[in-house]
Amino acid sequence: MRNHKMIYGLSFFYSALTAFLFITFFYKQNGSALSSFIVPVILLAPILFVAVQDVSLLFVSFITLLGLVSGLLIDLQIKNIVTWKMTVFAWIILSIPAIVILNVSSILIRIINKRNKQDFSKIYDSHQIDNNKIKLSKKIFTTIFLVLCCFSGLLIYSGTQKSNSEVGRFAKKEEIVGYWKLVTLPHDLSQKINKVNPWPLPYQWFAIYNDGKIFSFMSSKDQVLTAIELDKLCKSIPPNTTYEFNSGFLTVSYSDMKNIKELWGVNIIKKEIKIRGVAPALPGDIVMSIQGGPKDGIIYFRHLRKII
Repeated sequence: MRNHKMIYGLSFFYSALTAFLFITFFYKQNGSALSSFIVPVILLAPILFVAVQDVSLLFVSFITLLGLVSGLLIDLQIKNIVTWKMTVFAWIILSIPAIVILNVSSILIRIINKRNKQDFSKIYDSHQIDNNKIKLSKKIFTTIFLVLCCFSGLLIYSGTQKSNSEVGRFAKKEEIVGYWKLVTLPHDLSQKINKVNPWPLPYQWFAIYNDGKIFSFMSSKDQVLTAIELDKLCKSIPPNTTYEFNSGFLTVSYSDMKNIKELWGVNIIKKEIKIRGVAPALPGDIVMSIQGGPKDGIIYFRHLRKII
């Protein structure tokens, strides 16, 4: 029974983890039909454990599917996607062919093992089988487990690399220099992300210069401002705000408020995404955030798009 519980636990954990990593870093809405079939097979691969252990095919299939759905729900919750019921239903439907294929494969492996008098379903429960067969069974079991662990490790590594290189990363100074306009977040999303809002006006423009000067303009009315117009506007007023930039962090200082400094984390978007599954961010956009206390997390979020 202990071995069975280990099978169930590993099956759930593997499917949940790999489903979450795949959806977070690799999923494409317009994927090919082949990938729509192969991916669930990979995510539900622990069903193959049944081939070397006398456990219920139906129950292991249920456990792996539950793990897959759990990984999906975690990702949807993080992205704040409200249409989760339809999404989960679609993933379950897509998983049915994979479950059938893996079940058939497991049954075939069992039949082949029995014909070769290597019925591994009895090895763990019988003390009369010679040590060579026990060792062989353990090797097969361990091999499948290690393959699954390696696949999870590769997903973690590849996903991290993709998130850093394709989705976004810390910005460099030359990437933040220029003229920017605030991208207004949907009201509901803004309320969730921004725990405070020191700059409530909906329309904001920023000019960041290479020499350390930074200007900001805010209004209750929208207007179209070009980079040239913003530059002229900046030159017409005395600068009272400067910044320092180091390793992705922007420190803003005010000449009239010496005791106040703002520390912003600045990331540049490299691949089109949706912030929390809602607000579209385009390549070249920058995302600035202010961190609160150790337990507060991000308390203010700013999404800027470059004015060409």
